[in-house]
Amino acid sequence: MGGRSGGGEPTDHLFLHCRSLHHIWSSLQSIHLDATACSNLAALATERQPPDKAHSTVLLAVLWNIWKRRNALVFNDILEDPHTVIDRCSTDVALWSHRCSSLSLKDTTKDWSIMLSHLVRRL
Repeated sequence: MGGRSGGGEPTDHLFLHCRSLHHIWSSLQSIHLDATACSNLAALATERQPPDKAHSTVLLAVLWNIWKRRNALVFNDILEDPHTVIDRCSTDVALWSHRCSSLSLKDTTKDWSIMLSHLVRRL
Protein backbone atom coordinates (compact mmCIF):
# COMPACT_ATOMS: atom_id res chain seq x y z
CA MET A 1 0.00 0.00 0.00
CA GLY A 2 2.95 2.24 -0.50
CA GLY A 3 1.96 3.54 -3.96
CA ARG A 4 0.91 7.07 -4.80
CA SER A 5 -2.54 8.57 -5.02
CA GLY A 6 -3.60 10.69 -7.98
CA GLY A 7 -2.36 13.84 -6.22
CA GLY A 8 1.17 12.51 -5.73
CA GLU A 9 0.58 11.72 -2.07
CA PRO A 10 1.82 8.29 -0.88
CA THR A 11 -1.21 6.08 -0.25
CA ASP A 12 0.06 4.83 3.11
CA HIS A 13 0.29 8.45 4.24
CA LEU A 14 -3.09 9.32 2.74
CA PHE A 15 -4.93 6.44 4.42
CA LEU A 16 -2.88 5.60 7.51
CA HIS A 17 -0.18 8.01 8.62
CA CYS A 18 -1.59 11.47 7.98
CA ARG A 19 -1.63 13.34 11.32
CA SER A 20 -5.24 14.37 10.77
CA LEU A 21 -6.23 10.67 10.80
CA HIS A 22 -4.56 9.83 14.10
CA HIS A 23 -7.74 10.37 16.12
CA ILE A 24 -9.75 8.18 13.74
CA TRP A 25 -7.32 5.25 13.85
CA SER A 26 -6.71 5.51 17.59
CA SER A 27 -10.47 5.57 18.23
CA LEU A 28 -10.98 2.52 16.04
CA GLN A 29 -8.19 0.67 17.84
CA SER A 30 -10.12 1.01 21.09
CA ILE A 31 -12.82 -1.39 19.83
CA HIS A 32 -12.46 -4.94 21.10
CA LEU A 33 -14.91 -7.67 20.08
CA ASP A 34 -13.37 -10.66 21.80
CA ALA A 35 -10.06 -12.51 21.99
CA THR A 36 -10.10 -13.28 18.25
CA ALA A 37 -10.96 -9.75 17.12
CA CYS A 38 -8.23 -7.58 15.67
CA SER A 39 -8.02 -4.32 17.58
CA ASN A 40 -5.72 -2.64 15.07
CA LEU A 41 -7.45 -2.02 11.76
CA ALA A 42 -4.52 0.08 10.56
CA ALA A 43 -2.32 -3.03 10.74
CA LEU A 44 -4.86 -4.88 8.60
CA ALA A 45 -4.59 -2.21 5.94
CA THR A 46 -0.94 -3.05 5.40
CA GLU A 47 -1.55 -6.80 4.97
CA ARG A 48 -2.32 -8.36 1.62
CA GLN A 49 -5.26 -10.41 2.95
CA PRO A 50 -7.35 -9.24 5.91
CA PRO A 51 -8.06 -12.19 8.23
CA ASP A 52 -11.80 -12.48 7.55
CA LYS A 53 -14.65 -10.95 5.60
CA ALA A 54 -16.09 -8.99 8.53
CA HIS A 55 -12.81 -7.24 9.26
CA SER A 56 -12.16 -6.58 5.59
CA THR A 57 -15.66 -5.08 5.27
CA VAL A 58 -15.02 -2.74 8.19
CA LEU A 59 -11.60 -1.86 6.84
CA LEU A 60 -13.05 -1.10 3.43
CA ALA A 61 -15.68 1.17 5.02
CA VAL A 62 -12.98 3.02 6.97
CA LEU A 63 -10.72 3.49 3.95
CA TRP A 64 -13.67 4.51 1.76
CA ASN A 65 -14.75 7.16 4.26
CA ILE A 66 -11.20 8.44 4.70
CA TRP A 67 -11.10 8.85 0.92
CA LYS A 68 -14.42 10.73 0.98
CA ARG A 69 -13.07 12.91 3.80
CA ARG A 70 -10.01 13.75 1.69
CA ASN A 71 -12.20 14.59 -1.32
CA ALA A 72 -14.40 16.85 0.81
CA LEU A 73 -11.28 18.77 1.81
CA VAL A 74 -9.66 18.88 -1.64
CA PHE A 75 -12.77 19.67 -3.70
CA ASN A 76 -15.04 21.50 -1.23
CA ASP A 77 -12.58 22.89 1.33
CA ILE A 78 -14.48 21.06 4.10
CA LEU A 79 -12.52 19.32 6.84
CA GLU A 80 -14.73 16.61 8.29
CA ASP A 81 -14.18 15.67 11.91
CA PRO A 82 -13.44 12.08 13.02
CA HIS A 83 -16.97 11.81 14.42
CA THR A 84 -18.46 12.24 10.93
CA VAL A 85 -16.07 9.73 9.35
CA ILE A 86 -16.75 6.99 11.91
CA ASP A 87 -20.49 7.67 11.83
CA ARG A 88 -20.48 7.17 8.05
CA CYS A 89 -18.46 3.97 8.53
CA SER A 90 -21.13 2.66 10.89
CA THR A 91 -23.87 3.49 8.39
CA ASP A 92 -21.99 1.90 5.50
CA VAL A 93 -21.22 -1.30 7.42
CA ALA A 94 -24.88 -1.60 8.46
CA LEU A 95 -25.97 -1.13 4.86
CA TRP A 96 -23.39 -3.56 3.52
CA SER A 97 -24.39 -6.21 6.08
CA HIS A 98 -27.59 -6.74 4.08
CA ARG A 99 -25.48 -8.07 1.20
CA CYS A 100 -23.77 -10.76 3.30
CA SER A 101 -24.37 -14.29 2.08
CA SER A 102 -24.16 -16.01 5.46
CA LEU A 103 -26.16 -15.26 8.58
CA SER A 104 -22.99 -15.41 10.68
CA LEU A 105 -21.22 -12.79 8.56
CA LYS A 106 -24.35 -10.64 8.50
CA ASP A 107 -24.54 -10.74 12.31
CA THR A 108 -20.84 -9.98 12.72
CA THR A 109 -20.95 -6.96 10.38
CA LYS A 110 -24.08 -5.68 12.14
CA ASP A 111 -22.20 -6.02 15.44
CA TRP A 112 -19.36 -3.94 13.99
CA SER A 113 -21.85 -1.32 12.85
CA ILE A 114 -23.31 -1.14 16.36
CA MET A 115 -19.85 -0.89 17.91
CA LEU A 116 -18.93 1.91 15.51
CA SER A 117 -22.13 3.79 16.36
CA HIS A 118 -21.30 3.46 20.08
CA LEU A 119 -17.80 4.70 19.36
CA VAL A 120 -19.25 7.80 17.66
CA ARG A 121 -21.20 8.57 20.83
CA ARG A 122 -18.00 8.33 22.91
CA LEU A 123 -16.06 10.78 20.74
